[in-house]
Amino acid sequence: LFRSVREHLLRRHPPDAPDLERMDVHYGRLARELGPKVGKHAGIGADARLIPELANLDAAIRRGLIGADPGPWIDAACAMTPLADCTGRLEPSPLHPALLAAERTGDRTRQAACLHDLARLAASRARDDEARAQLDRALVLYRDLNDTLGEANCVRRLGKLALADEALPLTEQALALYVRVGDPLGEAHCFLHLGELALDGDQYDAGRQRFEQALAIYRRLGDLLGVANCIQSLADVALDCELEDEARKRFTEALPLHRQASHPSGEADCRRGLSLLACTRPRTTRSRPSRCTAASAICSAKPSASSTSATSLSSTSATTRPSGDSRRPSRSTAPCPTCRARPTASSASASPPWRAHGTTRPSAGSPSRCSASARTRTASARPAALSPSAS
Repeated sequence: LFRSVREHLLRRHPPDAPDLERMDVHYGRLARELGPKVGKHAGIGADARLIPELANLDAAIRRGLIGADPGPWIDAACAMTPLADCTGRLEPSPLHPALLAAERTGDRTRQAACLHDLARLAASRARDDEARAQLDRALVLYRDLNDTLGEANCVRRLGKLALADEALPLTEQALALYVRVGDPLGEAHCFLHLGELALDGDQYDAGRQRFEQALAIYRRLGDLLGVANCIQSLADVALDCELEDEARKRFTEALPLHRQASHPSGEADCRRGLSLLACTRPRTTRSRPSRCTAASAICSAKPSASSTSATSLSSTSATTRPSGDSRRPSRSTAPCPTCRARPTASSASASPPWRAHGTTRPSAGSPSRCSASARTRTASARPAALSPSAS
């Protein structure tokens, strides 16, 4: 029911206590059973069942949280986190009153779970400082409770929020904790993040290896969203290595998986990657310059007045993906740190399509990749391009 209709009926025609209890029990069971399945093969269609009932689910959870036994309703609020994370719905989240209920009853385990899930939602909405504060609180509770799995989850998420130098040791620490408790899903999450960090450092072979490790685990566990993210990350590797056919194949494969997992931001990234590949000019007998060669041409070029004004106009229209892990500058408008020169029209036309069109390469929720024009290495130091291969 719409909120206004539901509140009118409750006010004008209040149900008997047994009827209200049966209704709340139904919605609580619905949240606890279907909520954790969102984004997994076993949960295809779970979002379609839950989304029309979000208002009723939220009302039932909030009523249960002020009751005599809020524990099951705290679990129901946490169970709805995957749906809120993937779709951006269920705002404001019932996790805030759930946390208050856990603190009121002294349930430290559920209190830590609420803090962790609140941090997950905050990070997905680019509220990084808030996410770190909540993860720090949850980490202290999990360590006091000797909950190694909860500790590993917090350390891994702190690694995703950290800069590259801090992210690597945190992710490796989380991986060791997951191996200790025997949690393969956590291991897959770590492999995926390690692959993203390797790709950020232009370690293409290492990144591909990590993505394929994570992909194998996600497929074995039936984690649909994890499979989609890994395939999209493999498309990113191919895109960076200018293997356009492989990148197009990977994006095309990941697109319907993101749609089935109710992950619109991933679906949008795949569509964006395909649109950038569609802008690629047909190849001629003369091979296209590599990214490092194009970057050298940009650094050696002297910007003219017309190119400067054109670049200024391009910088205002350049787009970046608004996600919690990505706040990257435009590849085509950032000045070179060595000579401070900006790309000219001629040099941009010889560059890969994601830089020539004033956009950034799409990413499966990973931190910013460094711009080719910001690299100081020479063309001889560029790693050899990977040959296409099916994973």
